[in-house]
Amino acid sequence: MDVLDRVFRGLRDDEAEPLNSAQAAFQASGEYWSRWFEATKRDLLAIQQPDGSWADLVGSNYATAMAAIILQLPNQYLPIMEN
Repeated sequence: MDVLDRVFRGLRDDEAEPLNSAQAAFQASGEYWSRWFEATKRDLLAIQQPDGSWADLVGSNYATAMAAIILQLPNQYLPIMEN
């Protein structure tokens, strides 16, 4: 499956899907979270544009915002993601 399809799947139906998936994986924690995050981080960094942005079907602003939110999850910068 294409990395954009996996990370940004469901955009046509629900533009919040990448964040919802990330939140669910984060809340599951443990080994599931570790495996999910490492795979997702690897895939996201592999498709990052030279200017630091990401692109998808919705546009680079949305894709970059979602990628940045997902990649910061271990740091818990957003209050909603605190354990």
